[in-house]
Amino acid sequence: MKLSETLSRLPPAIRERLEAEPLIAARLKEGRSLTQTLSDADWAREWAARADRASVETLRRIVAAYAATPFEAEKPERELASEGGLTGAEIRVALVRLRQAGIVFAVRKLWGETLLYVPADTAALWQQLLLPVQSRPLGAQEEREVRADPREFRLPLSLELLAAWSGIRRHGLPITAKGVPHKAAAARIASEMRLSEADLAPIAFALPQASVCPLPLSLALDLGLHFGVLVRRPDGFAVTEAEGAPAGWAGRTPAEADRELLEAAVCRYAAQHAPLYGAAAALRALAPLRWHRESDVIAQMPEQARGGFQAWIGLMSAWGWMERGKWQAEPVFRWNINAALPSLSPPGPENGPSGEPERICVLPDLEIMVPPGVTLGCRWRLEEVAERVTADVVSAYRLTKAGCVAASRRGYGLASLTAVLEELSDGPLPDSVRSTLADWFRTIGRLSLASAVLLRVRDEELADRIAADPEAVGALAERLGTTAFIVRPEAMDDLTRRLNELGYPVNVDPDGASALLGGGREDKAGGTGGRKTSGTAGGNRKSKADDAFPSVRPEAGWACRRYDLAVYEPDPLLPGRSELFPGWDGVPKTWLQKPASYHPSTKRKLIELAIAWRTALRVGNEGHLTFVPERLEGAEESWRVRGRIIRRDEVSSAAPDASGGAVALTAEECRELMIVLPSDL
Repeated sequence: MKLSETLSRLPPAIRERLEAEPLIAARLKEGRSLTQTLSDADWAREWAARADRASVETLRRIVAAYAATPFEAEKPERELASEGGLTGAEIRVALVRLRQAGIVFAVRKLWGETLLYVPADTAALWQQLLLPVQSRPLGAQEEREVRADPREFRLPLSLELLAAWSGIRRHGLPITAKGVPHKAAAARIASEMRLSEADLAPIAFALPQASVCPLPLSLALDLGLHFGVLVRRPDGFAVTEAEGAPAGWAGRTPAEADRELLEAAVCRYAAQHAPLYGAAAALRALAPLRWHRESDVIAQMPEQARGGFQAWIGLMSAWGWMERGKWQAEPVFRWNINAALPSLSPPGPENGPSGEPERICVLPDLEIMVPPGVTLGCRWRLEEVAERVTADVVSAYRLTKAGCVAASRRGYGLASLTAVLEELSDGPLPDSVRSTLADWFRTIGRLSLASAVLLRVRDEELADRIAADPEAVGALAERLGTTAFIVRPEAMDDLTRRLNELGYPVNVDPDGASALLGGGREDKAGGTGGRKTSGTAGGNRKSKADDAFPSVRPEAGWACRRYDLAVYEPDPLLPGRSELFPGWDGVPKTWLQKPASYHPSTKRKLIELAIAWRTALRVGNEGHLTFVPERLEGAEESWRVRGRIIRRDEVSSAAPDASGGAVALTAEECRELMIVLPSDL
């Protein structure tokens, strides 16, 4: 779950307490939102500098072990305390402090179990701050010696998705009664993409399996629904268009879209698998377009993240975002996009110093060249009017008569198609192109074949009366000759009612829907067989059917979810000291204040209590030891306790505690004892 969704579900009391935290309150007063504050790198650095050592170290271990996946509240204490340095009690208290700071959040299952998690879009920030990867890229001379992987060029994911979404727009994607795409239609759309099942193997767990839907198409459906480009209707999937482009993507270049797609991929797929997420977060710290040695990067990554390294860079390469190669027989790789976390490295211009998108070039031979910086909206409209020839660094389209016929069916005429091409190329078309298009459109769009509802009238006089009636005429689309009308399908009931009122009951002919040959409509620009536009050439069209089927929530998507935290209620309570340390109220205060000598049976009680609380003991007054008891052995007054010594005076407050290893202390060696608890919450 991402931070914004997490905060939107917080109980008011928890949110108010969070907003009252001094570091957060100061930024809220500056006009920042809570989401902006808790995802801000400067705030994170300031918190880490001010927080107690146990909280920072606990967060470091949580991010390294669990990344953005949820974990049971008892799990860090059980699994991470054994690494040495921190006691279970310190981890337990640190988790409460991390929740108070808005870093870790909690939900409660129906049966009372608490799940904790770091939001999917902030876990990477904390990993980069607390577990940084600082790989030195190859030098200029070394980079000249790199031999890039000779595999075929891979399109960036943004263009792969655009091809699939365009296929859905052209051909449709019906679904079966079980809600899955028809196999033949699914295979046709999937063939629009170069991605294979093997390419998507690292995230196959998050996508419906190939027996249900090809994995490349599953990816296109999930991200299309997530970004609102696609809508799922009762009969299938459809494209949601706005301003002649996929919703929200009109003005974005592929590079800009790929940055957002990377964020979505990390939060939707990698966040479900800790090794993948750890690798993804670590690699995003590396500068783009610089070669790095795999061995250097792996050596600095958290141990668990190393298990996802090869899978993640393989996926990034398949999506065109990374490139792999060899340097002196050693594997190297580099980013082809700027993958840095926005909070750590805000994106700059993607298309050179000016940041202006590039334009297409329409050549006299009807070829259309599409440079890499052309926006997705421009490419989307090209998919309507031209045929894709090649998809590469520079893509190529071609104007054909068959393509113009298909464009005509979507409402384009000569004038509107010409206007679109001139707008996208920012200049007039070559004379040879204009001449060819005019030649083709002399025959295209002259005829149209449509199903219609006819109203047949027995005589011309009655037809004239109907045509003159203000109520009836609103239900009529067109008059044919002297005694027939085309009826608007949605107004049939209203027309029938009105004619009955006029005293002319209607006989419904079961074969009354007839074909009509006609001349087509004039488009806005004046061409034949064109379409009305809204705002721009190739504008937005919306029918009443679109209103009948509201889109699903983009968050629902098409992906499988291992952890759906949204089904659980946010935990409204933070545990207090009595809950963290059961029986604390009844313990003699001297046991917690300073080391003292006690009867052997009392010492045994102190040790048993420390073991139950998973906390440390201070042994001795001068030259004392910090000892974490783990197991008590022996009789009532002759016993031995096994545990580990942690030497805290020998390390700085910013570093993990050093561990002196396992030891065993006898009753005689435990002269003075005191239970050590973390400071007050």
